[in-house]
Amino acid sequence: LDWKVTNRTRKPHVRVYTEERERDVIILVDQRCHMFFGSQVQMKSVTAADVAALAVWRVLAVNDRVGALVFNDKSITKIKPQRSRKTAMQILQSIVQMNHQLAAKQSNQNAMQLEHVLHQAERLCGHDCMLILISDLDGWNQQCLERVKRIKAHNDLIVLFVVDPLEQSLPQHK
Repeated sequence: LDWKVTNRTRKPHVRVYTEERERDVIILVDQRCHMFFGSQVQMKSVTAADVAALAVWRVLAVNDRVGALVFNDKSITKIKPQRSRKTAMQILQSIVQMNHQLAAKQSNQNAMQLEHVLHQAERLCGHDCMLILISDLDGWNQQCLERVKRIKAHNDLIVLFVVDPLEQSLPQHK
């Protein structure tokens, strides 16, 4: 209630405020060799890259800070959240570099990498952060679930599950 306006006009006047929240958004982009599969339009890794690019520009459009953890089977590239086009381009360049490293004859799959990335994300985000995980969730285990529960306790989490229909019908390899 705005008392000065109410006294002056002799009618109740209410001001409505919308809180502007600046938040960190961290995008986790999976570029492991398991994502190098596609039977429809494009590879899962390319779909993940497309979705990540849309998310990066959307976050900047609403004036939030964007950062990323881009990972493959060997490494994790950490980009701290900032509100700049330079950071956005750095994230996209990192995704492109890891995407170009993918090859059909890779044999160095790291089943624990998803857990390591979630550990890094847990350390990187504080409170009231938004995490966007873009992955096929290969290597998901109980430790991943526990980390996600700890992250989710104080942050928002969006999981974008990248899947190919043909991959779902393939027999499991040993």
